[in-house]
Amino acid sequence: NAPTTLAEHGLEICPLMRAFDGSVISSVVKLMKPDRAIFEYALKAWRIEPSESLFIDDCALNVQGAIDCGLNGYLFREDADALLREIEILSE
Repeated sequence: NAPTTLAEHGLEICPLMRAFDGSVISSVVKLMKPDRAIFEYALKAWRIEPSESLFIDDCALNVQGAIDCGLNGYLFREDADALLREIEILSE
């Protein structure tokens, strides 16, 4: 869930966005996590296979929303090393 400012100035605000192929900004598509509709929108917009994806969030409700849509979900708890291990496991 992000403001339109992120859509307008994303790379200036968050250079990490360069690491992604794309994004779905909630304020632009008028949908919010954990609503199933935003996950379905993202899956369709980016032609993503749910079982081949990983949704990462620091809110358990949002992670569960993704899992309910068939995505792999990871609850981020400020431990980047643990997240990298999870990504490695899923990549195998």
